[in-house]
Amino acid sequence: MVHEYSIYGMTCNGCVKSATEALSQDPSIAKVDIDLKAERVKIEMSEHIEIENLQKLLDLQQLHYTIHEIGKKAPPKKSESTIKLQDGSGEYHCPMNCEGNKNYNQPGDCPVCGMDLIEEPKALANVSMYTCPMHPEVQ
Repeated sequence: MVHEYSIYGMTCNGCVKSATEALSQDPSIAKVDIDLKAERVKIEMSEHIEIENLQKLLDLQQLHYTIHEIGKKAPPKKSESTIKLQDGSGEYHCPMNCEGNKNYNQPGDCPVCGMDLIEEPKALANVSMYTCPMHPEVQ
């Protein structure tokens, strides 16, 4: 059976590839076909998968795309403006790592995929971390 959904948040073919790989993790999904411009995804599956589970597949890969039924509003995502980020380092990189670990010294677009470059956080200096001697996983 083939189901079609709306999918939002993708800006390039790298996004399409990431979302396709994430959705294909479920063994019930035989084929994923994403139309970037139409913001639609057709999913061929052997048994019906609830839309919440499809969203979980995207969330597990830390992808910020939303999938929902056509004609219905996307559920609101957490506003990233409420998250306090540390000061930036002044170095920028492509979030899709198109050029590996290459950094730029000013904001702009990735020359490979066109996505906005994101700023690296400033390294924290003089941070102490303590570990429990009985439970080293506790920091």
